[in-house]
Amino acid sequence: MRVSSWISAIGMTSLLAAMFLAGCATGPTVRVDQDAAADMSKYHTFGFYRGGGTGKPGYSTLTATRLKDATIRELERLGYRHDESNPDLLVNITANVAERVDVKKTPATAVGPYGYRVAAFRGWTGGAYDIDVRQYKAGTLVIDLIDAGQKQLVWRGIAEGELNKSKQQDPAGTIDAAVTGIFAKFAAS
Repeated sequence: MRVSSWISAIGMTSLLAAMFLAGCATGPTVRVDQDAAADMSKYHTFGFYRGGGTGKPGYSTLTATRLKDATIRELERLGYRHDESNPDLLVNITANVAERVDVKKTPATAVGPYGYRVAAFRGWTGGAYDIDVRQYKAGTLVIDLIDAGQKQLVWRGIAEGELNKSKQQDPAGTIDAAVTGIFAKFAAS
């Protein structure tokens, strides 16, 4: 598996300022995957993968700093120690925002002649359907934990969700919520 830079090189400030997550109050959908053979109890320290910076040449974006700070906070809360000089685990963070289109076809519910619902006879009449098209932005945050010695992925957490305006207006809070949600699943795995 090729390990990319700890923040992918997509315009991160605009990307994640809009990012996280969730059109609903419950937050992003979070899932995890773990190498079944990995003994997570042998890891005590972590650092960040150095594979090309933060996506901006020569400086760190606000989003990259927020992601890194939230990850440090959560891993330290779980008992790991931040050590860039000799870490047991390397953290790699990537993010993506994509435009999505949701198309739904539903039977029309108009009332026809004699008060009958058109939808009630659709199978026989080949009646009309309503087509609803909704465009939205969806965000994905991936946090990988890599065995520093073997350079092998041992754990991955993914948060995905629809971006909405309130999440775009509070990038720090939404980043914190997504990272916290991912590491809540890490503690449970």
